[in-house]
Amino acid sequence: MTPADVDRAPVRLTARERQVLGRIALGYTSKKIAERLGIGLRTVNCHRENIAKKLGTSSVAALTRYAIENGISDAD
Repeated sequence: MTPADVDRAPVRLTARERQVLGRIALGYTSKKIAERLGIGLRTVNCHRENIAKKLGTSSVAALTRYAIENGISDAD
């Protein structure tokens, strides 16, 4: 799957993955995401890895695009 295909993939993200993805889209570092959500850095990295696998890309640009196009924001 290419980054262009990300928005067409039927993907089911958990609530926490949506929270992490929303913050990735805002440009937060993993460390800042961990601080904001009150979870460990390793947990954030695990969520990032799961999101990347589910969407078929680890490109921050593609993840951000997916978040914007699917209404995933920091408030999620």
